[in-house]
Amino acid sequence: MIRPHVDSLAAWRALHLTGRPAKLSIDAEVRAYVDELLAANTFQQVADACLARFGAERAPGKSAVHRYFRAVQAAAAQESFKPPQNARAGGQSGRSGRVSASGRPIPPITLRSKELKGV
Repeated sequence: MIRPHVDSLAAWRALHLTGRPAKLSIDAEVRAYVDELLAANTFQQVADACLARFGAERAPGKSAVHRYFRAVQAAAAQESFKPPQNARAGGQSGRSGRVSASGRPIPPITLRSKELKGV
């Protein structure tokens, strides 16, 4: 589950989310700094740079940086996926019209003529 970015602890609680929000979820300045560093550094280097700049209270750890990186990648992948525009319901145009839970089209089932005859 990807947790949303919120501006404060109060906003986190207003969404009725359990647990503690990630440091990167509630601190926009740290999040912007991590975004800037992620392109050219390892997760450990990003965590060390955050520790040096923001201190232990605000800096995320290496694992938190990795979780944030994966969440950003997943969100970008979901935004970039576009289902085909020509898919029609009822199997017309060679499409089944069905979609999977992830929103991707399910191809129609085709049977060979021998299978249809029961041979």
